[in-house]
Amino acid sequence: MKVTKKLLLLSLLNIAVMTGLWILKPSGTIQELSKVLHGEMWADSAPFMQEAWRVERLGQPVYQTVFFQEHLKFQYPMSSLLLGYVTLAFGVSFQTLLIWLTIPSALLTLWLAGDLFVRVLPMEPAERLLARLLVMSLGLFFYPLANGLQITQIQTVLTFLFTLAVWLWLTERKVTAGICLALACAVKPPLGLFLLWGLLRREWRFVSAFLATLVVVQGLSVGLFGWSNNIAYLGPLSYMGHHGECIGENQSVNGWLQRLLRNGEGSTSMFAPYNRIVYLGTVLSSLLLVAVGLVVPVWRRWRDPVGDFLFFGLLSTIASPIVWTHHYGVFYIGTIYLLAVFLRDEQTIPVALGVCFVVLANLFHLLGRFYWIPSVNWVFSYGLYAGMGIILIFLRKYERYGLGKLK
Repeated sequence: MKVTKKLLLLSLLNIAVMTGLWILKPSGTIQELSKVLHGEMWADSAPFMQEAWRVERLGQPVYQTVFFQEHLKFQYPMSSLLLGYVTLAFGVSFQTLLIWLTIPSALLTLWLAGDLFVRVLPMEPAERLLARLLVMSLGLFFYPLANGLQITQIQTVLTFLFTLAVWLWLTERKVTAGICLALACAVKPPLGLFLLWGLLRREWRFVSAFLATLVVVQGLSVGLFGWSNNIAYLGPLSYMGHHGECIGENQSVNGWLQRLLRNGEGSTSMFAPYNRIVYLGTVLSSLLLVAVGLVVPVWRRWRDPVGDFLFFGLLSTIASPIVWTHHYGVFYIGTIYLLAVFLRDEQTIPVALGVCFVVLANLFHLLGRFYWIPSVNWVFSYGLYAGMGIILIFLRKYERYGLGKLK
């Protein structure tokens, strides 16, 4: 029962911090879950997708109209609007469809994490069920997941697809893993970097399945929405890359630089004004992070394929110029896998890993008062620091101990 005791301690610590923050100001995970239970699910992705769908049905240029003229943050490729045909088939809105998708996605993410944990870490049957429940409780009270669910963010579905791909990779179902990631890539193009990751590791089945699925999805998108609408996505993509966001929810290197330089202070736009230092800093950091994920495991000959897969997934997430809190939902499965590996190999949970998880699992709303104070506003990027901490623990673990295959 040593494993479950350690998981229980981490879970209780997280609940204690979560409750303390809620007492200070009702918000965070408790508030989000309470809203979900009361049916108060806010529409985040849905209104932008609904408007883009309406504009496309009218035959107007989608990105020029929605993104640049109406200033609505439809930041997804046209392939994401294939969901519009699902709304037509069922006679529902995008908001209703996303509610149908996000709730089971969140629940399945928790189940998959629990199952992955007990597969990586052998234990007695009597302890296995309790371990699953404790792992699921860590996800239930993980703010990025709770927040994504409450605002019916399509990222909740993408987090599930990534978690499923990790689970499939663990169980040697690499073709299906490639299909899952390709479907997620149809909404979040940066995941296309996994093609390069797979090529460098000669994972031909994974790459073939990923590429074939992507070709089919993009072929449908071009056939139904036209080439001009699809290629026009490069406009918003370039704009977001050059500007980034200054708001606090952007827990990326870009957001950290924006706040540090007070770029966009007082702006009514979600996007920050172009700043050469911020842009160059964002590009260099993104290239460095992606390069580390692509090269280091190959160069250092990591022999844990799941650790390699997860390491790159976390790095490619945090390398983006725009990383909102709910994007950190993928760090849940990353942390669960690390917990299982540490408990299997060393029978302990590193303090640093526990701290990083608890920080990332909560909303520290009181830090908002430091938002634009130059000398201390760096503390507001706590999500970025915790995420980078987990990545560094990953790196240290596999460089020092983790060169063996899974038992």
